[in-house]
Amino acid sequence: MLVNTKAVDANPWASPDDLLLRHDIQILVDSGALNIPISTWPLAWGDIAYNLTKNESEMSLIEITSFQRI
Repeated sequence: MLVNTKAVDANPWASPDDLLLRHDIQILVDSGALNIPISTWPLAWGDIAYNLTKNESEMSLIEITSFQRI
């Protein structure tokens, strides 16, 4: 049985050191599901949550996977 665990961090900022998170956010921005500038890090979690422009029924499988990870 494979278990994927991730440490939970109650930080108000998305860490620029998390490459998977950066990749997931890039996928969502490129697809139009997330409408925020990502040229400067760290990003505020509140901005990420507020600027999601698509709901899950409008997303592709890769977008849903990225959305669920963040």
